[in-house]
Amino acid sequence: VQFSSRSSGEMQTRAIGSSWSANDKIGVYMKANGQDLSSSSIIDGADNRSFTTTGNGIFNPASDDQKVYYPKDGSRVDFIAYYPQQSNISSFIYKVNTTNQTSQEDLDLLYSKNVTGVNSGNPSLSFTRQMAKIQLNSTAGEGVTSLDGLVVTISGTKTQADFNLVDGVLTVNESSVATISPKITINGNTALGEAIVI
Repeated sequence: VQFSSRSSGEMQTRAIGSSWSANDKIGVYMKANGQDLSSSSIIDGADNRSFTTTGNGIFNPASDDQKVYYPKDGSRVDFIAYYPQQSNISSFIYKVNTTNQTSQEDLDLLYSKNVTGVNSGNPSLSFTRQMAKIQLNSTAGEGVTSLDGLVVTISGTKTQADFNLVDGVLTVNESSVATISPKITINGNTALGEAIVI
């Protein structure tokens, strides 16, 4: 199986930037059609298989042992996929932690469960965003020529949650309140601050 992808109705796009990046990796589950994702519904060991793209939105197995094949008997299956892939998924729970904002791509949780009842072909995964993005644009005031050293913080935001890959429900850890520092990109007298938050 090979997958194409789309996000928010647009082909080959995701929340960070305008397109997928080379080596972006998704996790894929293949399960029996109509059943909830569980250890017993997963078919042929297709449990969090790793698929990568060159940046064109087409996802192929990351290695030979990650390949996924349709059942030989022609029975129909469903696919669940998410980005970015985590290798240590336990009980189908994706651990969210937004404390470190250095790599926005690593925080940009996307989820797909639109492909159901298939037994052939290369399906198109429709990803939906699970997080929110805050963007802050700053411009230096009169007499200031550079924003080097600019510091921005966001306080009082919850930073941890469990995302259930079975049903797409995000459960926030209410005690995980913290102050985070958005990623800052400075260009002379302008600056862009970006943060992905729960």
